[in-house]
Amino acid sequence: MNHSKIRRLSGVANLAAVAALWGFAAHADSGSSLTKQSTMAHGEVSVAPESALQDGRLIVRVAILNRDKTEVPFNLESVQLSTANGKAVPILSVDQLTREVVKAVIADHRSAIRSTDHQQNNYAMNDNAAIRDSSGSIVSGNYGGTAVGANSYENMAEIKSLPEPVIAEINAQVVGLKAGLLQSKNVAPGQVVAGQIVTDKLRLGRKDPRVLKMTVIFNQEQHEFLLDVPAEKK
Repeated sequence: MNHSKIRRLSGVANLAAVAALWGFAAHADSGSSLTKQSTMAHGEVSVAPESALQDGRLIVRVAILNRDKTEVPFNLESVQLSTANGKAVPILSVDQLTREVVKAVIADHRSAIRSTDHQQNNYAMNDNAAIRDSSGSIVSGNYGGTAVGANSYENMAEIKSLPEPVIAEINAQVVGLKAGLLQSKNVAPGQVVAGQIVTDKLRLGRKDPRVLKMTVIFNQEQHEFLLDVPAEKK
């Protein structure tokens, strides 16, 4: 999957700004409206799926406006998708997508090593990115701080042993990923929580309707949408 499709939204707080950034009104490729909106007394939700699947997965942009006069919590678990037959469609977690990003960068690094002479510095421990105790011994790697946590990647020692430019690439990609994903947070009055969700690979039969039902519960209101499932990106 091309994780660069997850677009940053750092610092975007109002619905108009989100719409302008994402082009909610129409998709640039087709010119047709892909945005669906639901407005209720206490909240407004806008959703827009990407125009093509990515490795069988659907990316959906979501923006939720708090219309109340008090702060309201938003929980990512309140977003659910299902097929036309009622089968739940899992949404990938931040940790799972982080693992994919890390593995992809490491795979690219190893591929680059195989295509060049096997120089010693390609395998050297990244001492510049290490945290040392009072005796000077390495105790942990400074491999991204909060960018990659132990819950996101099972082999942190592998990351610690990478060259510094590779660690920097991992950090940049993980930070960018997290900045674009929809995440749980408290939403102030008149403000927006926005980001993208990524489904697991869709497993639709040849005769199954290419439609997903999406439900977003916010501030005790249930917003429902029907999303057409696009074809795979060519």
